[in-house]
Amino acid sequence: MAVSAMDEGLLPLSQTAMRFYNKVSYHDYEGPAVNLDEQKRIVSDLGRNEVMFLRNHGTLVTGKSIAAAFLNLYYLENACRIQVDVLACKRPITICDDVIARLTQETFNTPILPHIHGDQLNGKLEWAAMIRMLERIDPAFSS
Repeated sequence: MAVSAMDEGLLPLSQTAMRFYNKVSYHDYEGPAVNLDEQKRIVSDLGRNEVMFLRNHGTLVTGKSIAAAFLNLYYLENACRIQVDVLACKRPITICDDVIARLTQETFNTPILPHIHGDQLNGKLEWAAMIRMLERIDPAFSS
């Protein structure tokens, strides 16, 4: 929510944030979302992105699957936490330039290495690990 209220939105301050470089949408706050007309504006503002900041409210995260949406949310939450922590230090900050930020985003979103395949890009590996962790915490989880 904190980053949704920041004028500059998500900044390329960390490698984690750069996963989303130029892949984040923003929707201005219109009050509690009870107006059905706003649904069309939200969909339009989201466009082809999977991540959107609802200004002064929070985030909306999607994905090609539940696993992919979970991974987007996981990394977005970490990127936001890092940004809030960095800005709270009230020290000069370094923002990566566009070329490096774009390269980082493309690297994380393109299977360019032989050991990285589609499952890693859509969160299946992480999702499976999360399910195993939940089953260890509470075996009844998968019942």
